[in-house]
Amino acid sequence: MGTTVTPQQHEGLQALIEMAMQTLNAGQVQTTLQESTDAELRQLTNEQVLNKEESKGDEEHELGLVSQQAFPTHSLEILKNPNIWVGDTGATMNTCHNKDGYVNEQENNAPSMGIEGKTSKCHSEVDIPGIICDKYGNKVQDVTLRKCRYNPNANVNLLSLTKLLMDGWIMNRDNNAIVMRKGDNDIRFDIVIKTETGAIFSAYIKRRNVP
Repeated sequence: MGTTVTPQQHEGLQALIEMAMQTLNAGQVQTTLQESTDAELRQLTNEQVLNKEESKGDEEHELGLVSQQAFPTHSLEILKNPNIWVGDTGATMNTCHNKDGYVNEQENNAPSMGIEGKTSKCHSEVDIPGIICDKYGNKVQDVTLRKCRYNPNANVNLLSLTKLLMDGWIMNRDNNAIVMRKGDNDIRFDIVIKTETGAIFSAYIKRRNVP
């Protein structure tokens, strides 16, 4: 025998089917939203990790540069270092206050005049084999500073830029450095000590014969 469904029963069944479909669709939507949210969170997390790693890399690079800095540039005290040479256009000869690592010493008592007119005699004349370095201490090339007048009373080492110019070197400016260039040879005065009204440009020339 067939089963007779009344209109009321038919409407009830239809309502149950609609409710079931709505529940199923809601579950699918919830699953889709959850999957989308999870994917976005994974992407965001990956981006945060990458950004953190990149930032860490930049920080390490900057810290590395600071840790490699051979000399601080906030004090005139570094000018007393025997490896620091001030580029000076007023000096006619190279002058050193320390002759460590020298060769070929010769007698020389030539006087030099300071800004106040007082004279000071040098003790001798020496050649100083050196290594031109950048301000981080990295070797650039070998050099020999010839006929440097040794005067232990001098406050700093002076490298005569005018003498270099007369010997065929060309003066250039490269970012924050004075660069003396002759052929393939460069001397970079890239250690810049700021003063109240200007700056002192110095080069790092390590004594080759000194451990």
